[in-house]
Amino acid sequence: MWGGPKYGWEWKAKRAGKPFATFTPKAGVFVVLVIHERAEAAVAAAIPLAPRLRRTYESARQLPDGRWLFHETEFEEEVADLVALLRLKLPPTVRARLDGASR
Repeated sequence: MWGGPKYGWEWKAKRAGKPFATFTPKAGVFVVLVIHERAEAAVAAAIPLAPRLRRTYESARQLPDGRWLFHETEFEEEVADLVALLRLKLPPTVRARLDGASR
């Protein structure tokens, strides 16, 4: 999908027809957009995140349709934290299966 002249191409991931995340490559970095519903945002507040990612998350406004986290990263340690935020969007049964598979 075309993300416009500023970003170029992007990949929009969906799960069960709902937006899951959008990934956009840039030179030396990538941009991720994650939309958390209120319940997901409440859980995300308790997750330890890299300081820069935490600032981005806390500055993202909670809108009626969710909290839109638009984060540009080039740091490897932030990728694991972004994965943790993405996992919140998965149903509990899927998260449990992933936790069992990773052990």
